[in-house]
Amino acid sequence: MTWSRELNYNGSYGRTKVKVSLVNHVQTSVIIPTYNYGRFLREAIESVFAQTVSDFEVIVVDDGSTDDTPEILASISDPRLRSFRISNSGSSAVGLVDSRREQ
Repeated sequence: MTWSRELNYNGSYGRTKVKVSLVNHVQTSVIIPTYNYGRFLREAIESVFAQTVSDFEVIVVDDGSTDDTPEILASISDPRLRSFRISNSGSSAVGLVDSRREQ
């Protein structure tokens, strides 16, 4: 079974929606919003991967970075990592709606 979530990004240029499909065994989602923080991104992601729990995913939302953020994300090949690039709107308002709930 697959769960779906929708990321809503509200910025000064309007609203962007990104649909994320998740495998049902994922219990925890770590969301990392970023804009031109490539210098910290790999360490942040690796810190999550180093946790002792294994049922998680990392979702990185890149707000149109102009540094090496896209290249860093492309260099990490781990199925627990999902990344989305959106147009820069100058706002860090990333929200997660329709969260999966265990029944």
